[in-house]
This record gives sequence, structure tokens and C-alpha cells, in this order.
Amino acid sequence: MIEKLKDITVLFVDDEELQRETMERILGRRFKKVILARDGVEALGIYKQDDSIDIIITDCTMPNMSGCELIDEVLKINPEQQIFILSGDIKINLEVDWDCSGVHYFKKPFHKKNDLEYIVKTLFPED
Repeated sequence: MIEKLKDITVLFVDDEELQRETMERILGRRFKKVILARDGVEALGIYKQDDSIDIIITDCTMPNMSGCELIDEVLKINPEQQIFILSGDIKINLEVDWDCSGVHYFKKPFHKKNDLEYIVKTLFPED
């Protein structure tokens, strides 16, 4: 089932360099392409320029533009965009904060097997 990710391009957003490097290795083994951004400002610029991005995985607590602010901006551009929040220190209510079914949440640290399966089940619910 995880092999379905090989056709998907992911934009991964986190202000921690070690987290970006670690996730690039983990995601790079499964996804077609992994694009990295340091914060919401950089990610939004990349998103506006690259229409190949299928999903966004973002931290929420970052300088310049938080992941939550990034989500707001991305959903203005594409309300159907699939976005995964990967964070360890926020409490959010997805139904209240974003009135859509495309925003999902999982807690840091990233658990490779379980979280990749969660992504697959979210993107391909019919399987």
C-alpha cells in the first residue's frame, strides 16, 4: 500500500534543519519528490511556483509564518489541497480551525511505518 506514494510530490516544511534532513531521508525513500522549506513564507513561495506539489506536511510553530498561517494561505489558493500537520506542541481542532476535509494532523515524532500508512489511507481511502 505504501508503494502508492511513489507518484506523489511532497512539500515538507519545518524550521528545524535536523528535522528537515531526517524527513527528507525518510520521505525520499517513498515519495516521488520531496521539496523542503524552512518556514511558511518560503513554503508559500514554493507552492505558488510549483504546481506539482500533491501534499504538504508542515510543522505549526515556525518563525516568519507559522504552519497554521501557511495552511490558511494555501487553502485560499486551493481549498482541496491535502495538508498534514506534523507537530508536537499544539492543540488544534481541525473541524473548527479549517472547515475542510483536506487538513490532517499527526504528532511528532514522525513514526515512519504508522504515519506513512496514515498518509496512504488518507489519500487513498477507497483501498
